[in-house]
Formats: sequence, structure tokens, C-alpha cells
Amino acid sequence: MKNPKISIIIAVQNNAAHIGDCLESFQSQTMEEFEVIVVDVNSTDGTKDRIAEAAAADERIVFLADSLGSLGHARNMALNYVRAPYVLFVEPDEYLNKEALAYMSRALDNDPEADMYSCETDCFGEGANGRTNEDRKRICAEANREDSREREIENRLMRGLIFDNITMYRRSYLLDNGITFYEEPGAGRQDLAFRFLALVKGKFSFSVEILCERRMDVIKSRITDVRSALDVCNEFRALEVRLKEEPKLWWKTRLVFWQSYYEQNMLFYEKLSGDIRPSLLKRMQGDLQNAVYQKEFSRDHFDVTVRDEMELLLESTAEFDRLQRNKEQERRKEASRKDWMAVMSEKKEDELERTTSVVDSLGLYPEPLKIRLREGLLYGFG
Repeated sequence: MKNPKISIIIAVQNNAAHIGDCLESFQSQTMEEFEVIVVDVNSTDGTKDRIAEAAAADERIVFLADSLGSLGHARNMALNYVRAPYVLFVEPDEYLNKEALAYMSRALDNDPEADMYSCETDCFGEGANGRTNEDRKRICAEANREDSREREIENRLMRGLIFDNITMYRRSYLLDNGITFYEEPGAGRQDLAFRFLALVKGKFSFSVEILCERRMDVIKSRITDVRSALDVCNEFRALEVRLKEEPKLWWKTRLVFWQSYYEQNMLFYEKLSGDIRPSLLKRMQGDLQNAVYQKEFSRDHFDVTVRDEMELLLESTAEFDRLQRNKEQERRKEASRKDWMAVMSEKKEDELERTTSVVDSLGLYPEPLKIRLREGLLYGFG
């Protein structure tokens, strides 16, 4: 593509199961003026072969390799190859609606002052790390209702960080503000600092349109490397340094910075094995104690549940860990209860069909009695 309007960047590492579908979703787009820059980070599961096949079949797909082992570095590397005025970062397990590129680019065309345009992502799969689609939609609705001048920055970040979304940026905006990704290798996605900076420095336009599906992270095995336990803390530390280069920006964002710090670390906490969770909690305790000492936030800023949890964390990491384990057990019990109810409901429906079939074949009951029989079986009275 000589003059693409959109450059799509995908950083991928061992995602052979989904990258083919992801790339296929671009080939079915109604808009054709785009390029896809795919950077592989040391994949060993056949991902490279799938990307190579797709690139050979479509000249709009550019295949690069990065051996540093960092998804953030891979995305920064791809940014150097971007030629289009609009940039879209896509995860390898995302699948775009065929109208997505046309819709998002048209939105930016129609709003010259907007630096970025986001749409909500429809997530599916198990293990949503404690956050469901309903949670995200509720939080978004609450943020939009309360979007007063005093809370505008906070709500903008809530919409952009707390739930999954897909965002198209103006390339000039990213370059002019030096907005890049955190590059240290680790277990995280390494995009938190990027999204935070982009949201607080530019004009953000948001839609509840769902133009992209994303598979939820499913925790198949816990992270066991103690160095990885501090990935989110380290990324937020780098972000803090960057924000403090502009004192006014730091003062405006410091409250939501610490709120996001807590939220994102707790999502990551659930992915860690039990023996390395204390390392993360000890680091979080130290960071928060220092923030309190520096008077960088008031714990009254948070809602009651979060405030109480933070108070407990500041007092005792062991008690805080015990509380979180109990909450996890309750979530698992609730999930098991819902699964059991679904199975029982399915069995009852099967029983209903079998009984109704027998009744019909024997011709023993008149129609009104058969209806009452069906209702009794369905609702547990038969």
C-alpha cells in the first residue's frame, strides 16, 4: 500500500492460536487503505509461520522480528515504520468488525480536534480477572454521568483504562508528545503507561460502539517468576517519573494515577502464584506509604471498599493477602454455583423434552393438561 490511511500495529508473542483470525479480520475490512505492521517477539509456537504466510499473501502486511523480548519495545519499533496519519494498536487475540477501520477513521476525520478515538471492546471467554462486561459498561455509564469539570481527567482515564477498548490515534499527536511504550521485558502487556499518557495529554473521544471482539485472559497457569511480580509497579514508576517532568500535569493526575496503580496491580495480583504475591504486596505497601508521606493523595479519594482495602494493605500485607484469598474463594464458589444451576437447568429441559415426547406419542392427555404438565416439570412442580 503506497499511501495508507491507517497503520495497524500488532506485537505478538506465542499466539499462534489467534493471530491468523486477527489478520483475517483486516482482510475482510470494507476500507482498504491500510497497512498492518506485525512484530514478533521470540515466538516458539508457530506464530512466525502464520504471520509469514499472511504477509506472503497480502502486501499490506509487514512482518518484523524483535529479539529484545519486550512487547513495549516491539510496538515502539513498529512506530518507526508507520507511514499513515492514523495509528491503531491491536492485540493478537482481537477480531475486528468489517466496518471498524472505516468507522473509526471517519470519526477522526469528522472531529479534527480529537487526538484519539476509542470504542468499547466486546470481551468473551473465562477468567475475566474479576471484571465482567456488565462491570465495564456500568463504570463507563457512571463516568459519563459524572463528567464534571472537576472529575473530567479522572473519568476520562476510567473510560480508557478500566475496561478493554480499541483506540485509533493521530500519528502526529503521538510523535509531537513523545508518547511511547514502556520497554523493560516482563510478564505484563506493557501498555499501561502509554495509554495513561495518551489519555491525559490529548483530547479523547469515546463511543460505546462495539467494533472489536477480544478473548479474555484465561489464567491457565500462574506467574511464578518473582521478578515478574513487580512488572506493573515498575511500569507505573516509569510513568510517575515521566508525569513529574511536567509538575502541572502531575498535580492534575496524581489522584487517578494512584487509583489506577492500585486497580492495575490488583488485576495483575490475581495472575501470580501464591508464593510470590507477598513480594508484590510489600512493594505496593512501600509505594503507597511514600505517596501518603509525600501527601500525593488522600485515601478519602477512593470509594469505601478500595479505601478500606488500602488501609489494610498499609497496615499489614499478610492480612491484606488473606482478605484477597477469601474473596477469590467466594468468587470461585459463586462461579461453581452458577455452573451447577446451568447444568441443572439443562437437565430439567432435557427431562421436559423427553416427558413431552412420551406424552405426545401415547396420546393420553388433552392439550390443556399437557400444558399444565409441561409447566409443572419446567418449574419443579411435577
